[in-house]
Amino acid sequence: TEYQVATGVDESQVFRAKVFEWPRLERAQALVKGSSGEVSLEDVREVTVPEGASLVWNLHFNKRLKSVALESVRASGDRKGAKTSGGDVSEAIRLEMRDDGERTVASWNVGTASESAKYRVLVQDDASRGLKESVMLSVKVLPNVPPKIRAIWPKGDARFLSLEELAFEAQASDEGGLKRWGMTLGVAGEEQREMEMGRD
Repeated sequence: TEYQVATGVDESQVFRAKVFEWPRLERAQALVKGSSGEVSLEDVREVTVPEGASLVWNLHFNKRLKSVALESVRASGDRKGAKTSGGDVSEAIRLEMRDDGERTVASWNVGTASESAKYRVLVQDDASRGLKESVMLSVKVLPNVPPKIRAIWPKGDARFLSLEELAFEAQASDEGGLKRWGMTLGVAGEEQREMEMGRD
């Protein structure tokens, strides 16, 4: 928009007023792929994954950007008043970008998650403007521990008749999910047999 001030005697120079929009993260989508399959998490800033799972983060912004990067908070410290524009991001993780219409989508392929970490999002638009408010992404990695198994019946050692039918009941769980489950049956004088009871 252009305007000038006129007094009837003289006129000012022409002034120009421009409206701009600050960069803003609108949605953070996380794709987690583990032993139990792939899960899509919509609009999350914190993700908890089992050790060994793969993680891809897609960041959707409100406008086209010149650069998007991540700064490790563990390395830099969570400083109060830290810059959000990116500034010098030469030591940060630069993300791959693509345009979705008039907006930018940045992708971060974390790969195989091995340790917990926290990152600050750094962006720059065509005028080197950054985010007005700091945005953090957090990845919490759970250690890969063996599945939990609890015998319900029978509990401990038991004696049965040779023609008696046996019923077994147990519970199994794992934070990363179970691909298949079952039991190994051992009979005196015979080789052990693995019996699959189910699978995901």
